[in-house]
Formats: sequence, C-alpha cells, structure tokens
Amino acid sequence: MDTSEDEFYQIMAEEAAKNFDPLDLVFDDEVPVFDKYDRYLPDSLIKKGFAQGVLDIPEMKKRCRGWLSSTIKFKS
Repeated sequence: MDTSEDEFYQIMAEEAAKNFDPLDLVFDDEVPVFDKYDRYLPDSLIKKGFAQGVLDIPEMKKRCRGWLSSTIKFKS
C-alpha cells in the first residue's frame, strides 16, 4: 500500500468512525482462550466475550481520532 503518513492516519480515523460489530475483528477460525474453563464453553460465546469484553472499541476509536488530531497539530 503506497500512502503517505497523513493519508494513513486519515484512513484510520475514517475506518474507526464507522459503526461495526466488534465480532468483525475476530477471525472466523480464531477462538481466543484465556481461562481454564473456556474449553467447556461454545466457541461463539468465547468469541463474543473476547470481542465485546477484551477489545476496547471505544478506546480504539478515541486513539485513532487522537492520532489524526496529533498529526494535524504538528503540521500547523
């Protein structure tokens, strides 16, 4: 991908601003196991718990917006 640093941060901020399901960020074959009893739970429940409990989507969105605003401040 050929893009400038400014374009990269702009694209990241635009993608982060979109509404999406956190489960979209978990690969189909990915089943993150954290606790010793996870193996007794259905894969779908483990994935949902990871996507909604471990992936901090609001913080990710905030951080992406911060990157964009930081690059704009430093360029001014």
